[in-house]
Amino acid sequence: MRQRRSTGAITRTEPHVRTTRTRAFGPGLLAILILAASTRVAAHDPGLSALDVRVGASAIVATMSLAEVDARALDASGAIEISFEDVPLVGTLGPIEPDPSGGRRLKWRFRGVSEGRLTVTSHVPGRLARGHRQLLVVRGQDGTLQAEQMIDAATSTVVVHIGRNATTTDTARRFFALGLHHIVTGYDHLLFLTGMLLVVKRLRDAAAIVTAFTAAHAVALGAAAVGAISVPPQVIEPLIAASVIWVGVENLVRRNVTGRWLPAFGFGLVHGLAFAGALSELDMATSGESLILRLASFNAGIEAGQLALSLVVVPMLGSVRRWPGFALRARYAGSVCVVLAGAYWLMERFSAF
Repeated sequence: MRQRRSTGAITRTEPHVRTTRTRAFGPGLLAILILAASTRVAAHDPGLSALDVRVGASAIVATMSLAEVDARALDASGAIEISFEDVPLVGTLGPIEPDPSGGRRLKWRFRGVSEGRLTVTSHVPGRLARGHRQLLVVRGQDGTLQAEQMIDAATSTVVVHIGRNATTTDTARRFFALGLHHIVTGYDHLLFLTGMLLVVKRLRDAAAIVTAFTAAHAVALGAAAVGAISVPPQVIEPLIAASVIWVGVENLVRRNVTGRWLPAFGFGLVHGLAFAGALSELDMATSGESLILRLASFNAGIEAGQLALSLVVVPMLGSVRRWPGFALRARYAGSVCVVLAGAYWLMERFSAF
């Protein structure tokens, strides 16, 4: 241990002082290591389901995949409605079957149709827990993509003209909207980012955090799309809640916070994998330009939503900082709210599994 003499007194200096950058990197590194150590386990995420509608001249087959806990809570009677040229079709529901991914699978059969306007309505999001989302995909008999949309209780209907192949522009627009919808309705993601931005003073720093978070999303989704990694929701969902708690606690215990793009990237890998299960239902494992287009469009939607959030939050916080005393109290109050919300989600998700 080193000693420094100063006017008759001996001042001891610590042998090692952790820098701000080192402490900022720690949580992000921890998140990366957790993901790297996770084995491949496929599972469905409670609160998220998928409905694949295959349309043919002889029959329409609607297959829904969802988590076991959601399957037990679902009243499947009349949960799916399909009409052709505004004429309702009568469907037959088969028995609930195990899903290869560890969830449950339900299958409806309707009479086949030819070219025309098809309307698909799913009442599943409205019948399950609040905030449930469902990825609805409509395909032709040969598997050609006709439509894809993330639906919820408020927007539960998709209208598509059967026989019209989706163009590259259609695909890019849909995945951009899907990414935007994901971040706008992902309250845990938004609160994580808001907690990050509470201590940011410059728009440039906010942009670095948002970009790092989005880049991590892209890496995680790309890895999941090609089958390189799959982490069960039992790990991902509580870890996301823990990341929200970490942000709030750090805001409370540290006066000056810098280098936050590093943990934003680390935790962004975790947040990105939370949605990978839904994208896998869209044949994201197909290689080539289609995969690149979908991932790029999806992440562009996420980036747009996050930048929009930062453009609102950062200037607002800049205005508040004109009154330093009030700004400090607002930071602490906001951080306490972030911690409480994260703790609530953590307990909720542990109890769900």
